[in-house]
Amino acid sequence: MFKELSKIILNHKKHTPFYIYDQDVISKQIKKIRSAFSDYQNFELLYAIKANYSDIVLEEIKKAKIGIAVSSLGELKKVRKNKIKIISYTAPFIPKEVVQMARKNKVEINFNNYSELVDSHLDNVGARINPEVGWSYFKDYQAGSRSSQFGIPYKEALKMNLSQVSRLHMHTSSDSYQIDVFIEGLKRLLLVAEKFPRITTINLGGGMAVPIGKNGKEFDVRLYARKIIALIREFNKRNGRNLKIQIEPGNYIVRPAGYYISKVMAVEKKNGKIFYFIDGTKHHLKGLANVEKIDFVTRASKETKASIIGCTCQRSDVFIDYAKIPILNIGDLVIVSMAGAYCLVQSDNFHLLDKPKEFGFVEPF
Repeated sequence: MFKELSKIILNHKKHTPFYIYDQDVISKQIKKIRSAFSDYQNFELLYAIKANYSDIVLEEIKKAKIGIAVSSLGELKKVRKNKIKIISYTAPFIPKEVVQMARKNKVEINFNNYSELVDSHLDNVGARINPEVGWSYFKDYQAGSRSSQFGIPYKEALKMNLSQVSRLHMHTSSDSYQIDVFIEGLKRLLLVAEKFPRITTINLGGGMAVPIGKNGKEFDVRLYARKIIALIREFNKRNGRNLKIQIEPGNYIVRPAGYYISKVMAVEKKNGKIFYFIDGTKHHLKGLANVEKIDFVTRASKETKASIIGCTCQRSDVFIDYAKIPILNIGDLVIVSMAGAYCLVQSDNFHLLDKPKEFGFVEPF
């Protein structure tokens, strides 16, 4: 597969640095989720566009006929321009324009704040609930922590008048393998749902992990779905309802589809160490905590110890810090995998660098 991928990448060599997306991988990730939840008919999959808003990605989303979860007016306009019908809007606050669109049933909204929910005078709206359980690489930034800004604390929600609410939403984690965190959050949402019979939909958000590092494991999406379905069915039986399950992954759908390609522009030896300077930068890879999965398009057959350095004047712009890699030459290509999520959308123009171009391909192999 890598040999064939290298050929495709070489077709765009003159455009470095650039992103390239394997469109089949996007389709396969969506199929994995649908298959996992196939045992529950009242299920709806939404794609969180904040992970990657590329037209190439959205083309696959349209083909799959799934909805989109947005969190800003810019994202909303992009989705409507692409004529995607199912749109869910959840954000720290809801702009008036979006509330007006909700009145015309053009978008589903999930209010983050109780005061906005009440002031909207809307029926059939969603409320984001903070289940006060979450996971993060950084403890202070857990989306579902007690101190989080995301949602109405679930214990407070139990005491509020949520009679106009038909959907509950939660945001607990990002890039998490902790299935039990999702399940505990769901249990707390169901405590709220049990009290308010108009609630017909539970949205568990996204946050499913994909293996970024070399030795990363696959997220057990089947176990995740099985545990969710079991809880929902138990709730339905007890309460005589048929709750819709919504999830809105972004990272899981697009991260493994993306590659970031850059070119060796200079080679220099300093204090006995070899430095390869490339035209790419980690400013284009902010969605990767660590750059671990790196391959090369080169004719080199031997290895050496060397560093790979990005193009900016920042000491931290280092892709590989003195490790064994192939002996590279000017013009050789460096390929960073797992760049499909939160890379394009968070890339900046430090040094007034242009945003990288994007290309897509369908596997011919």
